[in-house]
Amino acid sequence: METLKGKIALVTGGSRGIGAAVALSLAGAGADVAVNFQTRAEDAEKVCLAIRNLGRRALAIQADVSQSDQVKKMVAQIERELGPVKSAVKLEQGKMVAPLAFTGSYNATLLGCLEFRGWANTEWNLEFDRRTQTLQARIKITEMHLENIPSLAQGSIVTLVQTAIDSRINPVKILRPDQLSSVVPIAPSGGSLRLRAKEVIPEIVPGSLRLRILYEFLPEK
Repeated sequence: METLKGKIALVTGGSRGIGAAVALSLAGAGADVAVNFQTRAEDAEKVCLAIRNLGRRALAIQADVSQSDQVKKMVAQIERELGPVKSAVKLEQGKMVAPLAFTGSYNATLLGCLEFRGWANTEWNLEFDRRTQTLQARIKITEMHLENIPSLAQGSIVTLVQTAIDSRINPVKILRPDQLSSVVPIAPSGGSLRLRAKEVIPEIVPGSLRLRILYEFLPEK
């Protein structure tokens, strides 16, 4: 289901690891994706190729996101080649965060039908679903910025937008079972064991996400 069709997303550090997984997840949900890298141009192009194979547009773009002038040039190039950026996923201060732009309408009892637009700061809370063996994220609004909307209606619109995110986007699958598990051959017996993820503990450090994975060993069928 392409819940993000027509949207443009920017993933900083998207050339490898969890950043690449996020970029592919967004593309799988229908978004066109700009893959930011600092030094790994070849890796970024590989991620873009995988995104294009999903039928989405992709752009590999170099920039040091700690330098504001480079960020401005990067965003300008993305808007020229893909369109206005609606979301930019970043890893910072122990959190996975992203701004999301939105538009919609709300029928307020006292104010009538309100057309609204704006953007929200969001946190992407990572969780491991042991049943499906996937690492996924749930998007939660932390702060909302609305244009020309009376304060009386803002609380209701926050709830409306969060409900739409929960029903149309959440949860976002980040890593699939085949990316978390593997098969280990046992040479003497000619058999093998499967490493199955039992617990995944994410740790976000500036610019990257580290995963601590606790495995259990199962006989390979």
